[in-house]
Amino acid sequence: MCIRDSFFTAYQNFDGTWNTSIPTDPGIVNAQTITVIGGSCSASDSLRAVGSLRPAGAGTTCPPLPPDTPSPANGASNVGVVALLSWSGGTPAPSYQLYLGTSNPPPLVATVNGTSYGVGLDPSSTYFWYVVPNLSGAAASMTWSFMTTSSGIAPPSPPTSLFPGNGSTNVGLNPTLTWAPPNGATSYQVAFGLTNPPFAAATITIPSYSPGALGGNATYYWKVTAVNGAGSSSSSIYSFTTMTSPVSGPILVSGLSNPVSITEDTNCLLYTSSFRAAFRINTREAVSRDKLHEFLNSRKADLRLSTDLVRRLSPDSLSIMEFKNEMDVSIAEKMLRFPFLGEQMPGNWNVHLTNELHMTCLLYTSRCV
Repeated sequence: MCIRDSFFTAYQNFDGTWNTSIPTDPGIVNAQTITVIGGSCSASDSLRAVGSLRPAGAGTTCPPLPPDTPSPANGASNVGVVALLSWSGGTPAPSYQLYLGTSNPPPLVATVNGTSYGVGLDPSSTYFWYVVPNLSGAAASMTWSFMTTSSGIAPPSPPTSLFPGNGSTNVGLNPTLTWAPPNGATSYQVAFGLTNPPFAAATITIPSYSPGALGGNATYYWKVTAVNGAGSSSSSIYSFTTMTSPVSGPILVSGLSNPVSITEDTNCLLYTSSFRAAFRINTREAVSRDKLHEFLNSRKADLRLSTDLVRRLSPDSLSIMEFKNEMDVSIAEKMLRFPFLGEQMPGNWNVHLTNELHMTCLLYTSRCV
């Protein structure tokens, strides 16, 4: 039973129960379901419906459905003056009549063998368009509209194919971030960092970015914004986790509760992600001889420190800060989520501290450097 374009409030199932969950566009009553389809209606068993029905009879051909999904989307703005119109949905047709213009209704401009058509447009103009399938009994689509950009170009599409991919793990410590350049992009704004959302890191003209040496076993967030004279479009925020920092050595960590000697040779490279440490914060408080063995071997005062934390706090000397307790370690981890004092952040305002004027200058010298 074909009852497209009909309205009804309920229908009876085969078991005798009534179904009142009727979709807005009921389309076809076919067996026990209501679906929106095109083409030939399948013969259905006897159903009873309540409401206004215009059945065409079992096995008859339903009228073709027009396309309903345009590109550019209906009401779109900043469309480029060189645009590709496309459409989908509805009953497939061998060809379509395309109507397009700045007046409504628009004139016929082409018969298209397919579902897309490239056009040249005027800037700062509103265009109306619709298509008609070349099928017997087919109706026209609704009339859509869009506005072209004033600059004559459209904003670029968001960058795609970002690498490393979202959620990647074991990424090297000196990666190069890359992406597929969208058409029309003249530059890229890269945001990168340990926080989400990431901070602006660089503005570049090539589709790749090298953030420099990264910390091991850390999660970084990044996104890319493609830019041109008409606007910009951003990718989603991606994240990746770096590999554990390799140990290059030999390195001797001494003065701790468990001194560790880490070496490397041509056959084996040893890695460690963390170690235990204990500190005597008050240097005036000596450890007596009878307590020395307990201090060096007891685990009560141990703190678990990651090698990545050491490298990020002291990248040049790899020296180990003294921590009193786990709270100190937690504070240090939080500090590393923010730029260091004096660190230059490309694309941002940077504060530069200088020695201008103070009491020492006034008392002991005639000039300050």
